[in-house]
Formats: sequence, structure tokens, C-alpha cells
Amino acid sequence: MKNLRITCFLLCLLGSLATQAQNPYWTLCSSKKLTLANNTITNLLAPPAPWCTPGSANTAHTGGLFDVNGNIIFSIATGKVYNKTGTLIHTINSPIPNASGTTVKRVTVVPVPNGDCGEYYILYAAAVTIQNGLNDYYEVGAIKVTVDNFLNVIVSSNSISTVKYPIHSSSIDNLIETAVSKEMNGQRTMYISLQQGQISTNQIEKVIVTQNGVAAGGFLPITDYIIDPQTLELSPDQQHLAWIQSLGAIGKIIRVKNLTTGTITDITSVNTVLWYDSDLEFGPNSDDIYVTTGSKKLAVTSLSNPQSYSIIPNTQNLRGEIEWGSNNKLYATSQDGNLYTIAGQTVTAVATYNGTILPEQVDGETIQYAPHSPLNIYLTITINGYTQAHVSGGSGNYIYTWYGPSGTVVATGVQAQLCRVGSHDLVIRDNSSGCKTTHTFQNFPTRRCRSTSSEIKIGSPQVKAYPNPAADYLNVLANSEESIVQLQVVNFQGQVLMQINGNQRSQQRITTNGLKPGMYILNIVTDQSNSQVTFTVK
Repeated sequence: MKNLRITCFLLCLLGSLATQAQNPYWTLCSSKKLTLANNTITNLLAPPAPWCTPGSANTAHTGGLFDVNGNIIFSIATGKVYNKTGTLIHTINSPIPNASGTTVKRVTVVPVPNGDCGEYYILYAAAVTIQNGLNDYYEVGAIKVTVDNFLNVIVSSNSISTVKYPIHSSSIDNLIETAVSKEMNGQRTMYISLQQGQISTNQIEKVIVTQNGVAAGGFLPITDYIIDPQTLELSPDQQHLAWIQSLGAIGKIIRVKNLTTGTITDITSVNTVLWYDSDLEFGPNSDDIYVTTGSKKLAVTSLSNPQSYSIIPNTQNLRGEIEWGSNNKLYATSQDGNLYTIAGQTVTAVATYNGTILPEQVDGETIQYAPHSPLNIYLTITINGYTQAHVSGGSGNYIYTWYGPSGTVVATGVQAQLCRVGSHDLVIRDNSSGCKTTHTFQNFPTRRCRSTSSEIKIGSPQVKAYPNPAADYLNVLANSEESIVQLQVVNFQGQVLMQINGNQRSQQRITTNGLKPGMYILNIVTDQSNSQVTFTVK
């Protein structure tokens, strides 16, 4: 027997040329829909919302949920929720006693973490005024919305939960920014920048979003300088949080916090071009940072090269917000009544739009409504003995939970080392829709579970494959006391080329007609063992 170490590499091309997952349909102010595929703006049935003009202190963000075909399910504007026919079905009001007004400034629609099909949260951030005018609050809340297969929308009568932040000054400021993370381990994180109007107060708060609602998650300590509350951005890889901050005599800078290590990176090279109304956006590679300037142009810098920046030619009159689209273009609002796209150095006015508002997305995630349809799932055994799930028919953004024979969770992730015999369940949740699909299968432990060696044994004496070299077929012969459960043909890059269900006997013939001439690995899973043999196709 000879030993062979096999290393498999999965090559992924990442960078600014890659298109990140984003929503292909956006709600715009006032009661409009943008289809990014052709950059057309059409009217929704909900009534027009006020405060879409540049510089309005009451400018309120819009939001909504579309289905995969671009049909609106519900929309939100100025704290009001409208169904697909434009009928008002809910008004967001603070449950705080003696609240005299709730100004909803930011909304984001996400599936309920670890929820079921058709369950969504409207996450909102609002300024709440109290009747005596002295104890105002910032409020973050989650309102549960349920969508059935007929696209009927049911909104809970009150927020499922709220988090309150008292104001440390005599009046409240309406400027709020939020950034919502992808779902991980059954929860999301929502970051909120709050304009406190004075130093030595928390400027950025963190809220944890779970199936039970929202809860305070602490805050991110920053220095005694007030941040620009209209800028808060989470990178698509979820590793960095960025904002614009005034730093004394240095002026305005971009400050970036690594959420894993806590390291702060200050990008000071842009301090001469930033202004009070600048907005920023990460590129799809999570390294580039785009920012609008005081001269109403677009600049780009990066975490890898923070010492410099460049102005993108032909950008002008930009004012308001910038947001990355699903078509790998950056969208920017302006003061000249146009909506622009920027792709590389190509700047195009794609539509007439007088607002400065773009929707708050979860960067790197597509969130759309789709009626429940079971995912297509099949399992393979990798050459190192792990069970791997292959899924199609959904968004591609999944949570994997593996359950053993006793019903307990034994693993999470796309691969699992399963070492118990018997019935197992794999539950896959599509994070875009919240829908779950269960795949039940019989598991037979691989040899890896019974071995401490990381090497793959090639040429087991218990298994034979002939003729070798093969022309049209290959006979597989296992130990006479074992039953073949599964056969896999794998190349030396780790790619599974063929998977065949076992015939539950000790001998089985497979065809090799679809294989090119060369050497391959045959992975044989029986009811008692896992073995590999090499063979050649001539």
C-alpha cells in the first residue's frame, strides 16, 4: 500500500471586478421603483412621500420588499407601510409612554433571523420626541411582517421589541445612519450612528437582531469627536465598519474599524476633499472606499493604500447618497435631477431622479420574496471523508444544520464529519427567503472517523477496481461482507466528476465513457468503510 497526500484548492477570484449580491429592484423617494437591469424608474401605487429634495432636515428613507419578478410586496415611506395595492396597512409609532412624535429616519427589510418562510423584519431607527421636550430618545425597533403565498401582508400591531437611547441634550437631531449585517449564527448586527450634539457620548451603538427581536449589544468606543451621522458603512465581507469623523485640526477623515481585531485605520489623505454632506460606500472587494466630495465629485481610496486617493473623472454635481448595485455599478444621486451610474471611469446619467435618497441595503446579500419551493440537495463524500452538501434552486446564501440520529445538532456548515450510523437530517435555510428544506439520509461513517491519520490511503487491499486501465467500464469489488453504498470518481484537483448510488452489493460496474483519458481517484463508501483506489482511463 502506498500513501498519497492530496490537497484540494478552491480558487475564487475576488475583487472589484466581481459582482456582489445586491437587490435588483429598489424603492426610491417618492413612491417609486428602480429596476437596475434597465435603469427604468416607475411609480408604485402607494401615495407620494414628502421630503425627497436635497438638504431637507426631514428627509426620510424609503424601503420595501419585491418578489423575484420585481413585483412590490410592501413599501415603507415616512414611517408608513403600504401593501402591493398602495393601501396603508401600518404606521410606525413609538410605544414609549408620552411619546408625542416618531420620525422614522432609516428602514431596512430583512428576513427574521432563523425565522420561517415569509417572515420579515422592518428594522427602523427613529427620533422620538416626548411631550415635555426634555427627555427625547433615539429608538431602534423591529416590526414583524408576514407574507403568505397569496402575497397578503400581515404587520404586527406594535414593534416586536425596541431599544431606546436617551438624548444628552435639550433637543433631538434627526440625522441617523444605520448599517445591517448579513445573518450569521441565527442573528444579525445593526450599527447605528447617533448625532448626540456633544462629545463624551456614544456616537455609534450596536444592536443585536434575533428571532426574538432587537436587544442592545453595546457600543463601539470612539474618541471624543463627533462623527458625521449620515455616514456609516459595513463592508460586504462584514469585516470593517467605516464612517466619516471630524478629527480636530486634521479635519474630516474616514475612520475604519476592523470588527474582528478592533484595529482602527484612519484615512487622512482625503481630509481636503470631504465635507459635511459626504457619503461613502465600500466597493464589492471590501477594500476600495468611494466617497463624495465637497466639489460634488467622486473620490476613491482603499484600505490597502490609505495614503492616497483619486478623483474619478467626469463626476460632477453629486449630492446625496451613493450605493452599489447588483449590476456592478455604483449609483449616485445629484443636485441636477439625474441619477448617475459609475463603472470604472465611465459616468452615465441613467434616469431622471430629483431625490437624494437611495435604499439601505445589506451589502453582499440579495433579499427578495419567493414562495416556498424546496431546494435541490444532494450529498457527496469528499476525498478526505467529509459529507458535503450541494444545493441549487435558491439564493446561494444558506445556513446548514446537520442533525444526528438522536435529533441533536452535530455540525454546521457546508461540510460535516458524520461518525454515527443511522438516519440523519440536513436542514438548509435560504437566508434570502427564510425558507427551510430538510434532507433526510442514511449515514455510514467513513474511515476518517476511525483514523487519526490525515493521509489518504490509496490502493486498499479490501477494494479492487478492474480493468485498469479502463476503456468503457470499471468493475468495483469490495470485501464480500460489505455492501457498496456510494461511488465517486474524483480528479486530482478534488472535483467530483461522477457520483453513483451503490447497489448494496459487494460488486458493481460503472461506465467510464464520459471520462477523458487520464488518472482518477475512485472513492468507495460501503456500509463498513471508506476506501480510495486510483485508476486510469485510456
